Formats: sequence, structure tokens, C-alpha cells
Amino acid sequence: MSGKVCIMCFRILIILFSFGFASAADNSDIIKYLNNSVNFSPRVVAGGGNSDLINSYVVNAVLDVNLGNEYSNVTIENLFYLKTPASLRSFESINDLIASPDFIKSIDKNFSLKSEPNADILQKFFMLLDDFGRGEGYFNKGDCWYFIRNKFFSDIEAWCIKVDNSGRIDSINYVYSISDEIPGELSGKSIIPDKNSRKYLSPEDSLKIRTELVKKADYNFIVEEMNLNAEGISEEFGFFNGRLDIKKTYEGGGGGTMNFNFILLTRGDKYHIFQSGKSLLCDDLFVGGVLNNITLKDGNDALAFTAVIDSLNPVSEPEKENCRVFNKDDIWFFVREKSFDDLYGYMLKTDADDKIKIIAYNKFSEENILKFRMKDPDFKVDYAFKLVKPETNSIKLKNGESLSVQVDFNSEAASAAGAWILTKFDNKKTGFYAGTSIESPYMDDVPAEVLTPGKHILEYLLIPSGSDTSNPIAGVKIDIEVK
Repeated sequence: MSGKVCIMCFRILIILFSFGFASAADNSDIIKYLNNSVNFSPRVVAGGGNSDLINSYVVNAVLDVNLGNEYSNVTIENLFYLKTPASLRSFESINDLIASPDFIKSIDKNFSLKSEPNADILQKFFMLLDDFGRGEGYFNKGDCWYFIRNKFFSDIEAWCIKVDNSGRIDSINYVYSISDEIPGELSGKSIIPDKNSRKYLSPEDSLKIRTELVKKADYNFIVEEMNLNAEGISEEFGFFNGRLDIKKTYEGGGGGTMNFNFILLTRGDKYHIFQSGKSLLCDDLFVGGVLNNITLKDGNDALAFTAVIDSLNPVSEPEKENCRVFNKDDIWFFVREKSFDDLYGYMLKTDADDKIKIIAYNKFSEENILKFRMKDPDFKVDYAFKLVKPETNSIKLKNGESLSVQVDFNSEAASAAGAWILTKFDNKKTGFYAGTSIESPYMDDVPAEVLTPGKHILEYLLIPSGSDTSNPIAGVKIDIEVK
């Protein structure tokens, strides 16, 4: 395959996609799978052993599900619970829980807020709730104790706790301003609480919270079948557009519905969720399984595959005029976006039989094209990592002499690999050079103080991103003898 073929992405009907909501009965197994994928995560935040303040404990319970995002889940419901021996009550936020009469009632009857030792107990408790992210300290003014959670110039966030004459807590409120003057030095700034709770939820309590949380959560999965009719597409797979609807209704009024879209791929009784059509198109399962025998050798094949891309990852109307396809050597470029002079889209690499081998989405820059080529295990890279100064790998120095080193390398290839340079002296790590890109040459100076009489080994190793330092992709070694 040679030359460059340019093809405007007219919406030619090469591949037919038919969409339609399938009946609930048809998709019952998929819906069951999705519902079973919802995670329940209860966590004892405070109390039950890590606080001397309350006899109950505070639980944060979360329902979430992963819809193909490798970094985060979608939160369906996130509530806080106050679990006492006699009751279980949910709150929409930790602030609502702490300010509630139920919480004040749960405070140990022997606790009184009249001195700093007892204030320290509250400070520890609040730091547990904050996951140690905040906690500036506290001060007392009359019948009010202020526990500062955040302070930025004149912006203040604090718990305001009012007590009676005996030190019993009357009320707790979260405030965003304080009329009283804040002292220059606050108490309790150095307190470190015990983060690990000694209390774990019993199976019975966990089941109660899960049942109550599911009852409050209002969510629904919807799947829409895509019938992909294209020559070469494996018939083993089924395609579904998915959507998660989460309805929120708040106690104070208001609410709404949030929608999260995803794509679900089925293969027999196996299910695979993808965050988007883009992530599906670039996945190894799609390339190695779904595409099966699809080839990409000429303009007609490119138009056919454009239809696949359009259906799984459509572009907006304004972007359609930027869409085009061209090839260079063994890489096909499907332009999907344009920002100023930069083109973005899919890069497809083919093998000797014109079958698609790798797909990636990125900006079409020389560096990204090189990174893309390096995904191919058959692609050979010359990092040209070599010692320039000194001119030999074995040198002799006089005691008191220093050593200047220069290492040249292919900076484009090294940067594309996300590589960095590790320095080792006598088998000990002594330095490194790293960045989003690294430039050649690499210069180093070894001071005379470390070049003591005797034999030494100096190494410079090129380490690829994410690899162990024992597996360099290139390196140089200098044997040094100091007399």
C-alpha cells in the first residue's frame, strides 16, 4: 500500500445500522448483569472505637457502578448514616448529620465541653470526618466553641457549637462566617486522630444499610440494541447503546435526573462496558475480535470503515466538514476534529495482509505518530543511546579529579516512550533526568569527592515509562579507576 488517498467523509450508506428499543424481556439478562454490577461500599467514618465522643458510629455508604471509565465510577447514591443501638437514620450530607438532634443525643452523656482536653476529643472527631483534609484548630468565646475547618484569608468555614452552663452541647451548626475575633494561635492544630476504626459493620447492619440505601436510590438502566451489519464484522458480538438514569429528589425540595451513556458489548454470556464509542474502537477486543476479517487496503474500504466509526462515535454537525481520510505507508488517518491547524482522529495500522492491527485516537503530530508506531511490538526503535564524553568506557583518573559525562540519544524516540534517565554509581541510584520530553545530549558532572581511590562503576540507563529500573531499554557503563 503506497501513496496518499484522500477521501471526503460523505455520509454514504455503506454500512447499515438499525436501532430500536428492544423489549425488557429481550434484554433481561443484560439488565440483570448491569444491576449486579452496582457496588455497595459502606465505611465507618467515625465512632465505634476511634472516638471517645459518641456511643454510636457514623457510616458513609455509597452505591456506584463502573461504566467503562478506568479512573472513576459513577455514584448512584451517597448517604451518611448515624447508627445507634436503637436506630438507623440517613442524611444527605455529613453536615446535616452532625447538626441533627439525633447526633447530639448520641453524644456520650458524660461528655461536657468545658476544657481543652474535651475540645481535643471533638477536634479528633471532626478530623476523622474530614479525612484529615482540614482542621485548622479551635477556640472558645463565651458559650460558643468554634472548630475551624478551613481558613483562606477572610473566608472561614467552621463548626459552631453552643453549650449550656454545664458544658452540655445545645446545638451544632456549620457556619461560613464568624463575628467573634479569631485568635492568632488556635488550639488543637497538632492533633492526629486514629484513622482506623476498631468497629466494623456487622453483616446485619450492613444489610440494613444496603437495603435502606437501595430503597432511597432511584436509578434505571436502559439498553438499546445496535444491529451492526457489515462485512467482516464478527457475528459473535452484540452491540448495545446503554444509559443510566439517576433521579435525585432532595428533602429540601428540588432535584433532577442525571444521564450517563455507555456502550455494552456482548459475546455469548460475557459483557464488556465501554465509556464511549471512542474507547470501544481503540480497545484490543474490538480490534482483535470484532473486526475479525475486515481489511483496509483502498478508498472503498476506508469509506466502509468510516461508516463504522460514524455509528459508534459520531461527530457533531460543525465537525463533519473537517472529516476526511488519508493514508501514509501502513497507517490510515481518519480525521474527526480540527483545532486551528491541528487535526485529531483515529490512526489505524495495518499488517502485510491489510488487516487492522492497532487503532488509537490522538492529535496527528509526528511525536504521536511515533508513539502510535511504537505500540506495534514488531516496530524496531533505535534510541541511539551512546557515550560521547569520555570517549571510552574505561578510564583512569587521578585522585582529586572530577569527571564530565555526555550521553547522546534519540530524544524523539525516548520522549515518545515516556522514558527517563537513571544514574547509578557503584550500583546505587544517585540521580535521574525526567520530564514530559527529554532532550539530548544529557550532561552530567561527577564531583571529585565521590571519586575516591579505587575502582568504580558509573551507569546511565534509559528506563521506559511504567517499567522497573531493572529493565532499561538502553544504557551505557563507564568503568573508572582512581589512583
